[in-house]
Amino acid sequence: MQPDRNLPSTDDALAAIEANDAAKRASGLQLLTYADLMAKPKDVPCLVERLIPEAGLVVLWGTPGSGKTFVALDLAHRIAMGMPWRDRAVVASDVVYVAAEGASGLPARAQSWCEANDVENPTRMRYLTQRLTLDVPAVRAELLAAIAATGVTPRLLVLDTLSANGPDGFNENATDHMKVAMDASRSVRDALGCTVLWVHHPGWTDDRLRGARDLQGTVDIELKLSGGPGGGPRVMKVMKARDFAAGDTFPMHLEPFGASCVMRAQDASAETLTPSQRAVLVRLAEHRAELPATATKWMGWSGYGRSQFFKIIDELKNLGFVRQERKGYTLTDLGEEQTASVPSPDVSALLSASLPHAA
Repeated sequence: MQPDRNLPSTDDALAAIEANDAAKRASGLQLLTYADLMAKPKDVPCLVERLIPEAGLVVLWGTPGSGKTFVALDLAHRIAMGMPWRDRAVVASDVVYVAAEGASGLPARAQSWCEANDVENPTRMRYLTQRLTLDVPAVRAELLAAIAATGVTPRLLVLDTLSANGPDGFNENATDHMKVAMDASRSVRDALGCTVLWVHHPGWTDDRLRGARDLQGTVDIELKLSGGPGGGPRVMKVMKARDFAAGDTFPMHLEPFGASCVMRAQDASAETLTPSQRAVLVRLAEHRAELPATATKWMGWSGYGRSQFFKIIDELKNLGFVRQERKGYTLTDLGEEQTASVPSPDVSALLSASLPHAA
C-alpha cells in the first residue's frame, strides 16, 4: 500500500505515533504496593470470552487448505455483530480486516458469511484489499488516517496474512526481520488501542508455527487450525494463552454456502468419528478400569500400527475425547459420556458389527 496524498491527516497521524512513543519513554517508572496491585482489574477484558483479549496480539495459523481465513472472517464478523462465538460472549466492536492475500475471494466469502448468519449488512466491518508494509511509519500513519476518515474505532485489526503485510523482502525465519514486524504491529496496536490478529502459515513441518521464536514469544494467544483436505477433521486448538488456560479445542467443518463457504462448529459426538477413530476410542473405553494407559498398551489393545495409531490419537485429543496425562492417556468427560454404554471387554455401543482392521 503506497501512501495516498489525498487522504486527510496523514502528517497528524504520523505525529501521533511519534508522540505516543515519546510519551511512553517520558512516563517514568511507578512502583506499586501490593494494595495498589490488588486495586487493579483482575479479569482480562476480552473481545471473545477466554479467547481473544482486548489490546492483545493473536496469531491464527494453519496449513494451506485448512480454512484459517474462514475462521478469521467468522471471528471478525461475529465481533463486529456482537454475536456469540461457540457460546462464548462477544463484545460488539468495530473491526478492520486487511485481506492482503486472497483479496479476490473476499467479496464472496463475506457475502456467504452474511447470508449464512442472516446478517444484511455488518456495518461495523471495514475491509482493506491492499497490502500494508507496516514497518514503514508513513504507511502506518496512512492506515490510521484512513481509519479516522471512516469514523470507526476498531478494537480488532486482522492482518491476512502476516507475511503479505510484512516488510519488503520479509524473511519470517530471520529474528531481526520478525522483530521489525512485531514492533510495527505493537505500534499499530498501541495507537489504535486494538487487538492485532495475524493469519499465518506453518513452518517446514505442519506441526509448528513458521518464523523466528520472537513471534511465538510475543503473542498473547496462539491458535492452531489443523485438518482439512486429507488431514482429518478440522480442529482449532489454543496452543498458547498468556492469561487463560491453553488446550481448548474447537472442532469445526467447512460448509459450502452460496458463492463460497462458511466455517461451522462441529458438534463432537461418537457418531461424527471415522470408523478407525471410533475403534481406537472404544478399545480405550473397554479398559477404563486400567486408565491412564501408556501409548504402548493402548496401541496393543487397538491392533493398529504405530504411525496410524498415533495419527488417530492426535485426532481424538484434538476433538476432545481423550487427554494425555503424566502417566498416560485417559478419557475426557466428553469421552466418558460418549462411551458410557461400552462395557468391558464387550464392544457393542459405538462400534458396528465389524471393526476396521489395521493394515
